[in-house]
Amino acid sequence: MSFFEPAGRAKWLMASPGLLFLVTYIAAIAYTAYLSLHQWSLTFTQSPEFIGLANYARLFSDYEFVNSLKVTLVFVATSSLIEIGLAVVLAYWLVWERRRGVLTTLLAVPLVVPVAAYVVYWSFALDFRRGLLGQMAQALGLSAPNILGDPSTALWAIVGLDVLQMTPFYVLIITAGFLDIPSEVWSAARIDGASGFHIALKVAIPAARNAILATLFLKLIDSFRIFAKVWLLTKGGPGNATSTLELYLYTRGIYPLDVGFGSTISMAILLVSATVIVPYIYLALRQWRL
Repeated sequence: MSFFEPAGRAKWLMASPGLLFLVTYIAAIAYTAYLSLHQWSLTFTQSPEFIGLANYARLFSDYEFVNSLKVTLVFVATSSLIEIGLAVVLAYWLVWERRRGVLTTLLAVPLVVPVAAYVVYWSFALDFRRGLLGQMAQALGLSAPNILGDPSTALWAIVGLDVLQMTPFYVLIITAGFLDIPSEVWSAARIDGASGFHIALKVAIPAARNAILATLFLKLIDSFRIFAKVWLLTKGGPGNATSTLELYLYTRGIYPLDVGFGSTISMAILLVSATVIVPYIYLALRQWRL
């Protein structure tokens, strides 16, 4: 089909926004990679100075970066496992629930709450002195734990709040996948005498695997974007217990206006994200071709 034919022009016109975004995205990555090889700070009136891989040597020798990488990977792994696992269980239960319409509406409520408002509320609620947690503990004559101020619990509190906010969204997607399964499949499984657990494990989950894989993809992308939660709740503390790669980029690159080193951190985040997401995309495409 030629571009000069009407159908050919319509095809390229429809694809043009995506192609434009792709070209812009690739150009931005290339320019960021170029800047990462330079020393350039906006706080000084100097032009970029080529320094090769010095920024990368500085980055990988910095303990704070290694710690931020560890914290980020722990958050991505735990939150993804918990949220997708819970979403599958709750979605399967929702399929059989008579009040599914009402419950689906309620599940959509957390999606309309701004992230900043959600985080600020929980920051106050978990305050062990003046917040809801502290007041409840005082009413019971107990001492409230400093959840956000304890290095052993602060990260898990952020994971828990992320689970509470994002799981309903994933439940809705996976529920749609379950409801897309033909009724004949459910009937055949029940006629064969399969129990509810076996229907879920052997029929529902395999049949809705595309929806589950798509949900996992969205979750992996979202897991690397938790700056708002971390900054508003702990600012990376206590110590560096909740310092993520995004926060490291802000404190070492964006805030001090260090364009060269900030670009190096951005390239490292891109590499880490690709290392996690690209193998998933490969496996997902193989599944979708089956």
